[in-house]
Amino acid sequence: MHRSGGSLAGYLRLRSLPGLEPDPRWHTSRWTLSPELLHAHAEAWAASRLPVPSRRRRVVLRPLREVREASIGAVHRSLPRLRGLIEEWARRAGCASVPVLPGASDLVQELDAEGLLDFEPLTSPVLVRWLAAHGYWPEEMPATDRRGELGLDAAGVQLPGQRPGDAAGSGSDAGVGLGAGLQLGAGAGGGAGTWTGGGGRSAGAGSSVLLNGTSLPTRPDELRALARAVAADLTAEQLATPAHPVGGMSPVMARTRRSSGATGGGAGGYRASPPDQDKSIAVGLAGETVVGAWLREQFGVPEETSWKSSLRSHVIAGGPGDDRLGYDFRIHDGERTYLYEVKASVGSSGEITLGDSEVERASHLSPEETYIIVYVSDVLSRERRRITPLPNPFGAPGLAGYELLSTRMRLRFTLSG
Repeated sequence: MHRSGGSLAGYLRLRSLPGLEPDPRWHTSRWTLSPELLHAHAEAWAASRLPVPSRRRRVVLRPLREVREASIGAVHRSLPRLRGLIEEWARRAGCASVPVLPGASDLVQELDAEGLLDFEPLTSPVLVRWLAAHGYWPEEMPATDRRGELGLDAAGVQLPGQRPGDAAGSGSDAGVGLGAGLQLGAGAGGGAGTWTGGGGRSAGAGSSVLLNGTSLPTRPDELRALARAVAADLTAEQLATPAHPVGGMSPVMARTRRSSGATGGGAGGYRASPPDQDKSIAVGLAGETVVGAWLREQFGVPEETSWKSSLRSHVIAGGPGDDRLGYDFRIHDGERTYLYEVKASVGSSGEITLGDSEVERASHLSPEETYIIVYVSDVLSRERRRITPLPNPFGAPGLAGYELLSTRMRLRFTLSG
């Protein structure tokens, strides 16, 4: 069905293995479940739901995880180049507006929802055709990523929307790359937006972070590459860090908090400079990448299963994640469930902030749940990086070992008549 372009609706219904549940009789008749028993149980489920295999020559497919990894990588590598092609074509064609390509993580989720990451690694031509079919590609722009077919390499080629005598390659803008006052950013999920010419930074601009002194961009489409670089940078010693807080925390000596020299605020306070959002997300992703790999080493649970926050969408498919849960990773280990909240820093200040959802979850646990804060200090330095599991400040022994830095209250009330 995939190669013929047919509907994958049936495959999508079965992908979550509906109905593949333990036999209720095992609870009272089996002490252990052998691999042979589980295999036979799975085969029986498959025989009852899957069509009879064709007698024609079977197509050998690559392992699913390998194909998905290759497809997700292809999306992240291709999108920046496709944005540039659309921007250059639109500028030369004189288009007032064109669709905005979604961000790489949003696009991966859309492709995954249609089952298109699972069979063969995505190629650039397949991705372009999909974008065109879903309204993300300019209608008058040929559905190809080949510059020659788009008229971007040959002088004197008249593109759609151009007046005679104003063909590509002529004039002072001929051959100019990205930018030129155009903005073609990543669109939000949920459908194609439109780009309009105007001010703003070009698609090629963006902030960066330093991983071991090497600059890496933090644009949304580049975050997967950053995460892979951080994962490859982990040492065996870091991954061997115990998965639970070890020993008691040392008493904290109260420190005088100083103004950073920023502009003053009311009541003698100060207003810090606004953080770079791209860098903040990059540091958070780096921290969660570290913890995901660490937990895989400690428990044998892959990130596809354990990672629950929205930052997972920059690395893996299978759902966008949910930041309202109040934790970033969940591990089931026997009768215990461990909830891990990640806090990462490019330094080692030893300060963390818990958001509303995190406070709510950490303070309302069932008897079999354990809430652990993982502080990853110097997350972008191989030599100084440390993974430090911290106890739940709402559990025993409470705030022992912590210094409470703020007692701010957020209150709601109703105005009278």
